Amino acid sequence: MRIVLICCVLFVVSFSHTQGQSVSSSHVRAIGALRTVMKDGDRRSTIHLDTISNKKHLYAVGPLNGLTGEITVIDGDIFISQVDEEGKIVIKNTFAVSAPFLVYATMPSKVEYKIPDSVSDLHSLEKYLAEVYRSRNETPFPFEIHCNANAATIHIVNLSLDVSDHGSAHDKIQFHIENKAVVVIGFYSAQHKGIFTHHDSNMHLHLITQDKTMMGHVDDLRFSNAVITLSK
Repeated sequence: MRIVLICCVLFVVSFSHTQGQSVSSSHVRAIGALRTVMKDGDRRSTIHLDTISNKKHLYAVGPLNGLTGEITVIDGDIFISQVDEEGKIVIKNTFAVSAPFLVYATMPSKVEYKIPDSVSDLHSLEKYLAEVYRSRNETPFPFEIHCNANAATIHIVNLSLDVSDHGSAHDKIQFHIENKAVVVIGFYSAQHKGIFTHHDSNMHLHLITQDKTMMGHVDDLRFSNAVITLSK
């Protein structure tokens, strides 16, 4: 614990020295709200992704319309993951989709930092990101992390199964990942619980394997050799 805090403090000193007192240039925008979808059951679209496809260096995460999959945008490249009838992940690349809620931002100018080795799971990552948040005048921000997923669990929301054929409808399907190179796209804010983060977390994370075969919302993650990309 003490090592994690010391590393975070050193990071903030380095970050503040590089960035001065400027606030992140990437304006985070949330469309719709997680609580409306999850609590009230309203899965109607609030945004069509093709309306923001022209934004350069776009980053975004959210569920697919009707809670039938996951949406992740990485530096302008979009990935849509769904589960087919055989229970396998299918990934396509199209902005011709919509979402009941979405959080997005652009990162036209970026800087990279090595994440301390002591930060290796979701708990320590959230503490690390809290230091970044404070260094940015408590402004919500997007981030991109390249790392090795020693062990990870992701899910894909899936309300597209035919109940008459399968007997029951699953709201999400989990997949496990071990020892794979991955990219994590996330947004951090202490101000948006129920909007784009759950009530027990200040971050919303999606993960895609480097070989682009698996992508979904992060439920659990243990990682190593991590480098984080932030907006300048």
